[in-house]
Amino acid sequence: MKKYVLYSLVTGLLFYSCSKDRVPPPSFEVSTESLEYRVNDSVTFNFKGNPDIISFFPGTPGADYEYRNRTIKDDNKLRVQFTSLSQRDEGDLRILVSTDFSGKYDSASVRSATWTDITNRAVLSKEVDRTPSGIIDLSEFSNTGKMVYFAFRYASNVVKSPNSRWVIRTINFENVDGDGNVLPLANMVTAGWQAVSFKNASANWSITSAQLLMDGGRTELDDDWVISKGFDVRTVEPDRPVGLKNIAIGMTSYTYVYTTPGQYKAVFIARNQYESQWKEVAKELIITIKP
Repeated sequence: MKKYVLYSLVTGLLFYSCSKDRVPPPSFEVSTESLEYRVNDSVTFNFKGNPDIISFFPGTPGADYEYRNRTIKDDNKLRVQFTSLSQRDEGDLRILVSTDFSGKYDSASVRSATWTDITNRAVLSKEVDRTPSGIIDLSEFSNTGKMVYFAFRYASNVVKSPNSRWVIRTINFENVDGDGNVLPLANMVTAGWQAVSFKNASANWSITSAQLLMDGGRTELDDDWVISKGFDVRTVEPDRPVGLKNIAIGMTSYTYVYTTPGQYKAVFIARNQYESQWKEVAKELIITIKP
């Protein structure tokens, strides 16, 4: 019995050792004919070795090896722009921002939040359809560690018939990083709009995938809000590589075109993998792109 137990243990250790060694480290090298190119040149990276998987970080925004694990970026800024149409307006539309709104879309929660009026930052329609608001900079709200909520408030001052009517045709929320790169955050469809009425709920905001519409009531005053979801512009997706090769295909070179002057750290990740085990190496080249 003891011999059997010893034999089983030795066999098991041998099997474990072999299984660990099933993944050899990748043999992989990268080279180019030059380290300097011009904008829109074809940069050909030549490979030696045949790893199971190759992925590529060109060093461009969103695909930079240095930022592969980054999830927070403190120099981001929120901005928004929209187009509007007004009809019979009497100054009823206001634009507001809050960083302490609870995210509970009811009148008590809206009332208890602090809202900053930024109407004077936008160009609003004067009977002209699709009037561009211009870019509205919300930098001072962007890196507080709090969510930013954006609202349109329709509050009438007098009862009249017909009352004023407002349509927000398009809207785009954008995240601008410290290098000036613009990433889309939300549009009309994805902004998470919710309507909240303080007065005359029968004439509240209408929300569709194409527009926000407010047509004031004819017999009583209105105070109606439409509020976006919260935005935290500090939270970013980690930069991702371009997948080039998997185990089913071979690859001896890859060509990439840089469209902006600058210096780029081009990083290739070569990986060998078996089931849940893997080993990888990173190879980098500093590529200078001239105008």
